[in-house]
Amino acid sequence: MKKYEIYLPLKYNDGREIEAEKIKQIREELIVVFGALTVSSQSAPYQGTWKYGGVNFIDDIIKIEIIAGGQTVHRPPGQYFRIGWRSRGISHRSCSH
Repeated sequence: MKKYEIYLPLKYNDGREIEAEKIKQIREELIVVFGALTVSSQSAPYQGTWKYGGVNFIDDIIKIEIIAGGQTVHRPPGQYFRIGWRSRGISHRSCSH
């Protein structure tokens, strides 16, 4: 069994909020591939901090957890959707345990 975490921002890099419909589509895509997921509350998002070019940035993010049990996962969940998410202007971070 493997656990994957996807940290999905709630805002674009320019500060605009990502549309709720896009977040919903991402959740639905992950469910189709992996069967289930758990999402942190959007009303109390996590915050991620990162530094680029000497400037600190703080992102409001939701954490999506996927437990891959019996099915074979050849790539981490974020790699399945990287191209589609980026074409929508959404970047993400993912890790596995």
